[in-house]
Amino acid sequence: MNWEIIFGFTILGILIFMKQFGIDLLEKTKGWKRNQAKGDERWKWATTPPYFTFQKIVYWIIVVIVLTVTLYLGLQLEMMM
Repeated sequence: MNWEIIFGFTILGILIFMKQFGIDLLEKTKGWKRNQAKGDERWKWATTPPYFTFQKIVYWIIVVIVLTVTLYLGLQLEMMM
């Protein structure tokens, strides 16, 4: 058999396994829980009074820029295909 076929089936098997069981394995890790807690703290910080502070305005501007660039690049990639 060709090594490319074996390698292809191995990669496909890993992808299917991660699709089915990967998120469960990730959610059980300490790092996942720690990062989720950090994200919850950031969300609470960004959405509680006082709403208009310099740090929060800069934070939301950065979030909007990153979201806009991500959507633009995603749509450009979709249009190319």
